[in-house]
Amino acid sequence: MQKQELLTVNQFNSGIGKYVSNGVMTRTPELLILDLYDGCLRFLNAALEGFDEESYEKINNNCRRASAIIDELTASLNYEAGGDIAVNFRKLYMFISRSIMDGNIKKDRKCIEDALKIAGMMRETWSDGVVRNRV
Repeated sequence: MQKQELLTVNQFNSGIGKYVSNGVMTRTPELLILDLYDGCLRFLNAALEGFDEESYEKINNNCRRASAIIDELTASLNYEAGGDIAVNFRKLYMFISRSIMDGNIKKDRKCIEDALKIAGMMRETWSDGVVRNRV
């Protein structure tokens, strides 16, 4: 499954990889953060599908991917510029990360739902801020 998401050498050389790379390289940092939120939400929803399908592999793979994104979001925090907001975001990211980990280890759907809810609210808040700053 993971191999399908990776570009082959031929695809990269044919221009697809350059197109994807340029798309990422030309996006603003704010939009890249939004992309990370979208990816996290997509993986958490896929983990919930894993519960419906009783596929522990699907749950695990998607929880790991969502956790990796939360780690990136945490690493992107700028405490100097963000002050208390960055500190509060870090606390929320820690809660999300812990919920994902607990949901994956205990196979507890509610933990994943809690993480999805908080991540979704943070995504909407971030999106509103990006829109407001563009106007």
